[in-house]
Amino acid sequence: MKNKKHFGYIFITGLLFSSLAILPDPGQNELKRSIVQVRVTNQAPNYLYPWQAKTPRSHGAVGIVVNGNRILVLTSQISNFSLIEVKKFSSFNAYRASLIKSDFESNLTLLEIEDKDFFSDTVPVRFEKKISIRDNVTFYQLDNAGTLQSAKGRITGLDMDASTLGHTELPYLDINSNEKLDGNGELILEKGNPAGIVTEFTANKNSGKGLPGFVINSFLKSANSTKTDRV
Repeated sequence: MKNKKHFGYIFITGLLFSSLAILPDPGQNELKRSIVQVRVTNQAPNYLYPWQAKTPRSHGAVGIVVNGNRILVLTSQISNFSLIEVKKFSSFNAYRASLIKSDFESNLTLLEIEDKDFFSDTVPVRFEKKISIRDNVTFYQLDNAGTLQSAKGRITGLDMDASTLGHTELPYLDINSNEKLDGNGELILEKGNPAGIVTEFTANKNSGKGLPGFVINSFLKSANSTKTDRV
């Protein structure tokens, strides 16, 4: 009888813990409302034969929903674009996006979606002003199925340098991760708070760079107070 009770206790306990393991993280459910997948079709100029256009190519990037029903992406990801489409977690439809503000110094661009219903179930990200060096962080993006993908890493330092497109030195984060990153705008979370976005990553060195939240906030503030560059 005691053995039966003991077995029943183990069975129920195991069932409870297995159920807990598969429960979704409420924080991640909220986070996927703030990250979108961006598909960019670009056509680079043909400098050898200017009268002939090069073959169009497509690639993916990460977009972050911010205030004002806008999407933040890296300027380096949309160079020579002919079409920008955006997908969110709750739909397989691709929504056409247009550029409203682009900055080469910070390597940041704002997009808007023609269909305003796109933002009906999204949540804008608010970036933190303070960064803690040497802290563990998590990098997030969406896959083709709208599932949140994450990787672990660390912020190892804060330095100054110009972006690949600019000439002005701005603060950037030194990041490190043993997991695969694309360096195309992944959201950086530090202690559960948005701390910045990844701008580049070298897999064979397990290191890269990111824009800190206070630089992003400065760009967003400037974009709200200046004339747009709608394309």
